[in-house]
Order: sequence, then C-alpha cells, then structure tokens
Amino acid sequence: MQQVIVPAKQQGQAASISQATFALAFIIGPALASPLYFVVGPVIAVLINAVSFVISALCLRAIRASKELLQPRIAEAAATTVPESAVGAVLREMLVGFRFVAKTRVLLMVVVLALIAMLGAGAINALDIIFVSRNLHVSASLYGPLAAVGGAGTLIGAILAGIVISRVQPRYMLTGSVFLLGVGLVIYAFQSWYLLALILAFIMSIPQGGIDVGFTPLLLGATPNAMIGRVQSVIETSMFATSLLSVALAGYFGQFVPVSIIFAIGGALIALAGVFGWFSLPGETAAQP
Repeated sequence: MQQVIVPAKQQGQAASISQATFALAFIIGPALASPLYFVVGPVIAVLINAVSFVISALCLRAIRASKELLQPRIAEAAATTVPESAVGAVLREMLVGFRFVAKTRVLLMVVVLALIAMLGAGAINALDIIFVSRNLHVSASLYGPLAAVGGAGTLIGAILAGIVISRVQPRYMLTGSVFLLGVGLVIYAFQSWYLLALILAFIMSIPQGGIDVGFTPLLLGATPNAMIGRVQSVIETSMFATSLLSVALAGYFGQFVPVSIIFAIGGALIALAGVFGWFSLPGETAAQP
C-alpha cells in the first residue's frame, strides 16, 4: 500500500514514521499492560486490546486510494482467472511470488539475509523471559520495562534513520542496522545485572529502528506494484517458518545449553546476516510499475 500512497523519494521517511509508530506502541503497551491487568482484570484488558484492532481496521478502511491502484491486476484477474478453490488461489499466487523473488537478486539476497537473521531471532524471542529470570536474576514481571526501553531505543533509531536515509543507501542502512543489532545482542547475552541490561537493551535497539527504514525502499524499489503482495507473502512466510524452526531448536538445546550461549549464538547469526547482506546486496534497481 505504501508504494501507492507515498512518492518513491519519500518512502524511506515513511518507513521511518511507520517504524517509530511501531516502537511507540512497544513503549506504551508494556507500560499499560500491568496496570490494566490488575485494575480491571484480564477480560477487560483483552477487550481493550481487541478494540484497538477494530480501530486499526477502521483507519485502513478510511484510506483514500482507488481500487485500481491498490490492486492493479484485479480487473485483469477477474476477466481471465478460471474459478478455483481459495487454497489453490493462495498457493498459485505464492508460487508466482516465489518465482519472482528467485529471479530478482535484490529480493533473493534480502530473503536469505532475513532467513539467517530469523534463525537467531526466533530463539532469542522464545527465551527472552527465561533470560530475565535465570540470567538477570529478577522476576519475570520485570520483562515489561526491558521491552519498553527497547521500544524507546527503536523509536529513536527510527527517527535518526529517517533523517539520514536520504544520504545513505537503503542496503547499507538495512545491513548495517542488522549487524549492529546482532553485535549488541551478543554483548547483552552475557549480562547478569538488570540495570546494565536495561541500558544495553536501549542502546542495542537503536539500530533496530533502521532495519525497516532500509528494508522498505529496497522492497518497493525492486518490486512492481502488482507484485508487492505476493513478494511480501513470500518474505513473511519464509521468515515465520524459519523463526518457528529457531524456536524449536531453542527449546531443545535450552534443556542442556545455557540460555546466555543460545542468546549469543542468536546474536552472532543476526550479525552474520548483516555481513552477508552488506557484501551480497547489489546496487539499487528500479522496478517496473
């Protein structure tokens, strides 16, 4: 949708705003979650969360853009597509996306980068709360402030990335941010003092704010409007599948490998993804509409 609404030269700044908004939610969410839970109870808290999704859906519904721009091939598809099952249609569209990604070097390298990174990130996400209790030696309830300061770091990083994106190639913004995040996670993995972990969580989250700011222009620059949905589905499906594998491996090895070692390996994989992308991503190529 962003490639339709936002001019190409402003897509980096738009991604910065999007990432900053996401980070702001990470700051406000944990801060409100505990008070809501204890003041009004879990049922009301979950209902408030559900209402927030309804508001998001209404905001999307209010976007003013023509159907032809948002779905550039819908008229053609309606005229030429033979009726088929919903599952068949999804699989066919995903296959088209896989083929396009496979023959587009920028997207293929981004996918490989993402898979390497998610192999480490999935394990870290799965063991986050366990790390707080076992390695930082505090109650798991203090995970909320860690998430909040991480969101604050991401917010600042997104703002800074939005300022400099016009002077930095998106591929360097993406890969540099991924690398620095990975290095930060390796350092964070060996912390045992909660206060220092809070400080490091803030610092290492700053590069995270630049990831989407670098990724979005790369994706939109290499993908025609008609293929955006298919390509995003390929990238996200691949990332979630790899993350699921990472979670399973973390659960297995976590039985006899210290959580700090798993965290460090996960951070090293993310840093490796950044190095891989730095040297493998080609120069920017403009996609045909």
